[in-house]
Amino acid sequence: MLKNNLIKVGNEWENEKSIYWDLSKEEILKKINVIWFDGAEYPDFLNMVWFSFMDWYIEALKKEGYGKERILWVDFVEKNIGNLEQWIEENKTIDNIIDEND
Repeated sequence: MLKNNLIKVGNEWENEKSIYWDLSKEEILKKINVIWFDGAEYPDFLNMVWFSFMDWYIEALKKEGYGKERILWVDFVEKNIGNLEQWIEENKTIDNIIDEND
């Protein structure tokens, strides 16, 4: 999902808004590996990573008649999308990606 720019990743809040990381995919994976470690205890979980779908992806799903909740993803992809990577490329634009990184 990260590879195809379907999700954004973060672990901080500011003024009741999520702050997502403005990093390369490789940097995000490295940061996740540092934050998620074996032997974590309760205080460690307070700064755990969270994921959110990109707005362009949610809007594209809504156009197909689906929300982000309660979707049987395997069935949805097989019946409505087919080639997921091709569908992603057709539905995302550079403007969507830039806007969501602001």
